Amino acid sequence: MQKHLRSGELVAVLAQLSAPSMEVSLLYARQRHLPLRVRAFMDWLGQVIQSTT
Repeated sequence: MQKHLRSGELVAVLAQLSAPSMEVSLLYARQRHLPLRVRAFMDWLGQVIQSTT
């Protein structure tokens, strides 16, 4: 996200306000074949969490 903010693709709105940090859990039904959209979301969320720590 920082890259997109720097490039101007995204613009910070209400930048003076920030949400407090909170724990995030991802729960999903264990299946033999996980839908691709669920796998893609899990991968994306993992990247977001890693980039903010």
